[in-house]
Amino acid sequence: MEAVKSIPCAFGYSAVLETHEPANTGTGIPFRMTLCRGKESYEAFTWISPISTDEIWMPKVYVTEVDALAQDFTSCPVVTHMVKTKNAPMLPLISTWNDPLNLVQRLKDVVKKIEAIPLVDFINDVFTLREVYRHFWTCPASQDYHHAFQGGLAAHSIEMAERAARTPHVSSMDRDFAIAHSLLHDIGKILCYGKEGYTTYQDLGVGAR
Repeated sequence: MEAVKSIPCAFGYSAVLETHEPANTGTGIPFRMTLCRGKESYEAFTWISPISTDEIWMPKVYVTEVDALAQDFTSCPVVTHMVKTKNAPMLPLISTWNDPLNLVQRLKDVVKKIEAIPLVDFINDVFTLREVYRHFWTCPASQDYHHAFQGGLAAHSIEMAERAARTPHVSSMDRDFAIAHSLLHDIGKILCYGKEGYTTYQDLGVGAR
């Protein structure tokens, strides 16, 4: 297997590193990754140890195809090395797979209507936070009021941002701030609402209805 590590990479690209954990597959490669790029989400293997961080990594990964590492597949992608990219935009890399309400694409579309680049960069930065990236799409907007269902926070926030983007007779600056505020005005609820109601973060008093 040492010879496999020295195989040059076939290609490189930026992706969201969704998971990075022990493989336990009998491949001889210790770690498994889940990588996302827009509509694509797939597995790869690596010798690179997981990195502990509060942010979602968006590295440039260098990948090669290795044949016959295990009996259950003929080849698999192997990440030979990765580089953390600076100022990489998060939103284009968020997966749109398995999104029946089309919320991810609607988020991307409404952020494109913001003209102020610093605001766009700020929203991208917010979505690199692990809690936001993981739970914005599953958190309810309330417990028993509006959008009180899994994914309600994303649906409510994006609906408000879309309305803000359509507001007539306002300056581009006001529209930009209205869109950004609408997307993030309830972001603290991620720390309060879990799948079974309030999480252990409820004592923070953030985002309660």
